[in-house]
Amino acid sequence: MAHNLTSVFWWSPLQGPSSFLNRKYHDAASTRLSALAPRRSNGVRGFRSIPGEGADKRAIFQQKGLYRQIEEKDSCGVGMIASLKKKPSRSTVVQANEMLGRMSHRGGCGCDPASGDGAGMLVALPHEFVQRVTTDGEFGATAKLLSLEKENNVFFNKNAPNDIPLAKKTFDDMAEAMGLKVVGWRAMPTTSNTLGATSLALEPHVEQVMVLNENPNLSGDDFEKELLRLRNVVTSVNEKKFSDFYVNSLKNRTITYKGQLTPEQLFEYYDDLSAKDFTSYVALVHSRFSTNTFPSWDRAQPNRIMPQRRDQHSTWQQELDLHSSYFGNRTSDLLPVCSDSKSDSGNFDAVLEILTKASSCNRSLPEGMMMMIPAAWQNDPLIDAHKKDMYKYQSLLMEPWDGPAMMAFTDGKTIGATLDRNGLRPSRYYVTKDHVLLSSEIGVLEHLPEKDIKYKRRLEPGKMFLVDFERGMIVSDDEVKKSVSESRPFKKWLDENLVSLAELTAAKKDASTELKRRRNYAELNRRLNIMGNDAPLAVLSEQPKLPFEYFKQLFAQVTNPPIDPIREELVMSLMCPGRKCPGCHG
Repeated sequence: MAHNLTSVFWWSPLQGPSSFLNRKYHDAASTRLSALAPRRSNGVRGFRSIPGEGADKRAIFQQKGLYRQIEEKDSCGVGMIASLKKKPSRSTVVQANEMLGRMSHRGGCGCDPASGDGAGMLVALPHEFVQRVTTDGEFGATAKLLSLEKENNVFFNKNAPNDIPLAKKTFDDMAEAMGLKVVGWRAMPTTSNTLGATSLALEPHVEQVMVLNENPNLSGDDFEKELLRLRNVVTSVNEKKFSDFYVNSLKNRTITYKGQLTPEQLFEYYDDLSAKDFTSYVALVHSRFSTNTFPSWDRAQPNRIMPQRRDQHSTWQQELDLHSSYFGNRTSDLLPVCSDSKSDSGNFDAVLEILTKASSCNRSLPEGMMMMIPAAWQNDPLIDAHKKDMYKYQSLLMEPWDGPAMMAFTDGKTIGATLDRNGLRPSRYYVTKDHVLLSSEIGVLEHLPEKDIKYKRRLEPGKMFLVDFERGMIVSDDEVKKSVSESRPFKKWLDENLVSLAELTAAKKDASTELKRRRNYAELNRRLNIMGNDAPLAVLSEQPKLPFEYFKQLFAQVTNPPIDPIREELVMSLMCPGRKCPGCHG
């Protein structure tokens, strides 16, 4: 028998936009609108937290004034530590927390310094810990005699206690309808006395639910696919009935602890993390900096598979034709994959999860990452032919989510990280006798004996760092990409199905068509713009200025160098697959 435990977040409907706007004038020090004030790390804060995956039911600001939800972006700090031999230990969790604390400057805080942009930790299921709390009866009497193997996490609405049992019953009933059994629920012990006013006002009620797989024919991987479907269906139904229901994670190998916290508050808030028998062989940590994004408990990272450090725009994919041969006519239960109420990171995580969990071809997590963040392959004269065919085939299925981004990921079977082709979010990693460490910067662990370090490296642009726990070894970038590129006949598929423009007969020129084509660029003018702001300071300017332009706020800002497809032709392409946009038809 296999089990799964997950956490649920639930927010109060009283914390909607109207209640915030009514009190913002009384609490101006801790609240503000993103469009009206700049952000900085470690000292300036003020976003109102907006929960949610369901834009129709979540307390999300509507387009108003200068605010545009579609303009939201974020960038953060990431770290990971893992045992090469897959040996759980308390030190792995403790060191991961140290890494997180030492990257607090990469996270955001503000006028209310005790309310962070978000912090979290993803670990392997701590079997000894879960077995203890199960034996103690925290999941109810029915769970006491079970030999626990799996667990995971869910968030609930703290200020709507009457809705909690109804939402839990919906979860239980749908799990039973799918052939799964909910063994019990456990209210997670938390300590909120260190939370700031902003985080505390939006604090959810957190519970863990244990899901039992009673089907002997359902393997571990298939069990996780059913958990994915269960999570999506339950979320879709409960969001329509109740305010701000959110399934934090629902995995059979890993579990995520996160929230609208500062890095220092994570262990203080979740009592589980301080338990001596809470062990893991792998840990991913994330300190969030919400550049232009509303911080919230559900938007904190790590997500369900990975945390990420990036400035990335969502690439909206076509979902209408999505079909999984594994789920068959149940594929619709997985939709929608992307949502405008999720962050870019949340959408990336959702697409990656669908690519790997709903795939009938058993697409691995590293392959999914190669598909979404490909290396520079079009103009690389040294690339292997098999790899080039693989990337070309995958480029026809999905546009790249390039970033700049450094992405760490794990499914409990592997852990790794990859850097986008431009390499603008570099990371360092150490390999010791029995562990690997990777983070956004060096120096995240104070007591790391030099004699234990075998070698130090940096993550290179377009490369992947991967640890295979089943094999107990580090897999090189060349090996993992060679394995994937030779696993399927990509060249054959391209030769048999791809039609190039050179093979098509050119249409005869037509005067009316030519006029329409020319109108697109001959009759329209665009302003010339530059990167950055070269306007003089307001006090020195000869032009009239508004009062607030005379005030400047110092804040930490990472800028990207100018990139163009001529000087950076090795890593850039202007090719745009798919149908033309409406504005291009004349």
